[in-house]
Amino acid sequence: MSYRFHYTRHGAARKALRELNADSVDAVVRAPDRKTRLRSGTHGGIVFAFEKTVNHATLKVVAEIYREECWIITAYELDQE
Repeated sequence: MSYRFHYTRHGAARKALRELNADSVDAVVRAPDRKTRLRSGTHGGIVFAFEKTVNHATLKVVAEIYREECWIITAYELDQE
């Protein structure tokens, strides 16, 4: 599905702090390996946790989806053991 991506203040700050590429974050939401429903969101949508392996690291993105809109709440790499 084609989404219009928005970053919450927290999401934008975390993406910058963790030096994540916006294209990689968006790709996780578009085509995740795993998608888990978490709760209702503040924009009228549903908050999901998305996971996908990108460049030998698993990237996790928490985002709210409402119709064609996607608000990125946070994103981070999962620890590899």
